[in-house]
Amino acid sequence: MIGVGDPPGTQWLQAYYRWRPDNPSDMFTPQENLERNKSFAKPGPYITPLTQEEQPRFDEWLKTGQQGGPVNWNTEDLSYDMPGFWKAMQSGDPEAKSTVVSQDQNRVHYPDKWKTPYEATFSRGSMYALPHAPEWKQVGKDHWQYRLGSHVIFDDNERRWRGMPNADPKQ
Repeated sequence: MIGVGDPPGTQWLQAYYRWRPDNPSDMFTPQENLERNKSFAKPGPYITPLTQEEQPRFDEWLKTGQQGGPVNWNTEDLSYDMPGFWKAMQSGDPEAKSTVVSQDQNRVHYPDKWKTPYEATFSRGSMYALPHAPEWKQVGKDHWQYRLGSHVIFDDNERRWRGMPNADPKQ
């Protein structure tokens, strides 16, 4: 539940959580994700600040987007460091590329490198993660699992959240 002590800007998100129980990003609030992921994360902050000169260019990019449409992100979203992704893209970072994923209703996906601990599937692929964080493993053609060691936390094919090892399955 989002409360008084939660990060600024998270209140608008509450209405969207738990509407799609097969998608980890929709199952938990940002604060629940941070609580679960904080032992796997470096200290924050997790959103890259922009200069006064960069901000208007970034805002324009959000409107015009890539992959044929606007970018589905706003400043209240703490789960992804979109300004960091944008800055990396501007500097020519080869990892700063989005992809359209046909298995996910042709939605645009961004690399884990800029996921923050406020995201349900925060992984060791993030620049904010410690080496012992969970990771995504490909276990078959178009079959991925989000794992901590050998424990499957989320199976993308089953669309089922199994939880952290030795923890409440709701976590």
